[in-house]
Amino acid sequence: MPFTYRFSPDECLVLCELTGAYDITETQRLFRELCASGRCGEGWGVLVDVRRRVGAPTTPGIAALVMTLEALSSRLSGRIAFLTGFAAQYGMARMLEIRAEMAGIPLRAFESEAEAMAWLRSAGLPGRMTG
Repeated sequence: MPFTYRFSPDECLVLCELTGAYDITETQRLFRELCASGRCGEGWGVLVDVRRRVGAPTTPGIAALVMTLEALSSRLSGRIAFLTGFAAQYGMARMLEIRAEMAGIPLRAFESEAEAMAWLRSAGLPGRMTG
């Protein structure tokens, strides 16, 4: 399986890792599986680590992923952070970020794990006040 994930209930986060050759259908399957699991609560953040993935998505792949995320938005309402490992991945993840923003999906691309986690955590825990 080219992806793994684990739930962090204390932080209301799902930590995912995608490996191997890039395949948009696997990325879509990851998000569908997270929603179907029933363990990813409303407002949970999702970290998608693609640093060990070979290649980068295509423009049509990005459009397909945004459509999938839109379809799942009622069950996947928290922030999504894509953690990238090289320039082409980051550039395409930035394109994903822009397209997701236009669709109202809170998604950002990162090159730093610490920054990605800080952004996810800055949303606060679902149902709790921040600051």
